Amino acid sequence: MTSQTKKWIAGAGGVVAAIMLATNPDQAKHLRAIKDTAALKPSQPLSVTDFMAGMSYNNYFFFSTVTLADGVVSWGAFGKVYTTNRISDPFGTRN
Repeated sequence: MTSQTKKWIAGAGGVVAAIMLATNPDQAKHLRAIKDTAALKPSQPLSVTDFMAGMSYNNYFFFSTVTLADGVVSWGAFGKVYTTNRISDPFGTRN
């Protein structure tokens, strides 16, 4: 690999890192995505607001997550938030 190629790769990596830093979703985006996804699920014995106080927002600068009972409920990067199946079973009690 030539020196010029290494510079281009480093530059591209720097641009991607800057974009990730600038578009990392905040806590409000995560909570909105969780509420929207939970609203699409069939009625559950517990609503999302029942366990929102136990959720923890984690900012890792390049991406972020929301966890509940040591399980990831949502993750986000590049301005998008994706929810996991953990919303259907927030405490992992179903098989």
